[in-house]
Amino acid sequence: MAIVACVEVRVEGSPRVRMFKWLAMALADTGQPVYLPVDADKSIQVVGTLGAAGACTIEGSNMDGTPTYAALNNPQGTALTFTALGIKEILENTYLVRPNITAGDGTTNLNVYMVVKE
Repeated sequence: MAIVACVEVRVEGSPRVRMFKWLAMALADTGQPVYLPVDADKSIQVVGTLGAAGACTIEGSNMDGTPTYAALNNPQGTALTFTALGIKEILENTYLVRPNITAGDGTTNLNVYMVVKE
């Protein structure tokens, strides 16, 4: 149960595109939240090993200080809870975004990548 640091990478040749990476996330880990209220175009990808019944929920909050998080949605209105590896677009444009590993087992080891267009 750790807060996993986020690494920001500027995409070479695309000054308006950034990538955020949370690496080696395990069961009950949350990602360090990223401040993104001005970046409306976001996609998220989950790769690695989900483990037994593994799940990664992408959460957001519009609060500063001590934020309360809620699951974000894809454009179809479905909660962004990955129970299979994949890539999806984020509908809401929240103040903060983070991944949360909400289920899995001792083999759960996920990398979460978010690409953002400024």
